[in-house]
Amino acid sequence: MNKKFSFINIRFLVNYLFSLMNLQVAISICILSIIYLSYSHKNHENFSITKNSVDKTIVDRIVIDTNT
Repeated sequence: MNKKFSFINIRFLVNYLFSLMNLQVAISICILSIIYLSYSHKNHENFSITKNSVDKTIVDRIVIDTNT
C-alpha cells in the first residue's frame, strides 16, 4: 500500500512539474511577443522611412535604366 502511494505521489509530482514547465514556456512566449510587438510598434516610423527610401532608390534605378 505504501509503495503504491509513493509511486502515485511521484507520478503526480512529475506531472505537476511538466505542467509548470508548460506554463512557464507559455508565459515566456507571451512576454516575448508583447516585447516584440511594442518594439515593432516603436520602430514602425523608422521602418516606413526606410521602406520609402528603398522605394525611392528603386524608382531612381528604373528612371536611370530607361534614360540610358
